Amino acid sequence: MLAGSPWGYEYLCIPETYSDEEIKKYVAWVQKQAAPLTSTWNDELNSEWLVRMFMAARMVLGASLMANSCEYAEENNLRVTIPYLQYYSILYSLKCLVLTLPNVKWNEGEIIKQTHTKTINLACDALAQLNKNSAAETETQIFHAKAVREFISYRAPSSGDSVRQKNWDPFITCSILLELAQLTSEVFEKSLLKRIDDKQYRVLEKYTEEVCKVQMNEVEFFDEEDSYRIGYFVRKYPLPTNICFMMTEGHVEDFFGAWCPDNELEDGMFNPDADWRILFQVP
Repeated sequence: MLAGSPWGYEYLCIPETYSDEEIKKYVAWVQKQAAPLTSTWNDELNSEWLVRMFMAARMVLGASLMANSCEYAEENNLRVTIPYLQYYSILYSLKCLVLTLPNVKWNEGEIIKQTHTKTINLACDALAQLNKNSAAETETQIFHAKAVREFISYRAPSSGDSVRQKNWDPFITCSILLELAQLTSEVFEKSLLKRIDDKQYRVLEKYTEEVCKVQMNEVEFFDEEDSYRIGYFVRKYPLPTNICFMMTEGHVEDFFGAWCPDNELEDGMFNPDADWRILFQVP
């Protein structure tokens, strides 16, 4: 079924994990959730969903950076960092999926700030639309990874990382979540293009500010690069599009390049450019 994606994204994990029937059932569920939104399109929805798809694309890159960092840690025996890197690879992947789900409300930007537990629950509810049993198993594994990260971070156990799950590959879970987010974004875009009229819709600044301006406790951050990138998409895409189309090769290169050393890479250093496609087929 997925081989016929009109956007040309190459799905690798979802077809190996779920049957055609399960995928069709999921697509129908997303279509049903998307229709009330795409049939009543306005400036607010246009702004919200452009920002949501942009942030989902950024979560793909964040998850991939964490996964690459985790592989480097494994190779160099930086085991104390591995539970953190694994868990945040998963969390970014979960966030990516949740941002694309039409049944999850924007709620004045609360979707961006929701708790880890709520993010896990919402994403696993979506997985349950495909297969309830595998969704329940995945949810258990993710909560275990969360607990391991907290246990090692807060308790510094004398037994080291012996509590890590030995028979589970978290990065396969990440790829499934990210591919499912891509599929959801494609279904949403198709629903929108089916119902949209020729009217020009605006992108409101109060939404784009959510991308680049962040208040963390008493400190406010403003990301100039994100401001530039979201401005580019506002000019280039008058409507929200699927995740893969929200990325450019230049954006991907700059994202990973921001984590390169100031001087030239030397032998043994972590290379953020090692594998852009470790989790997702980025441009």
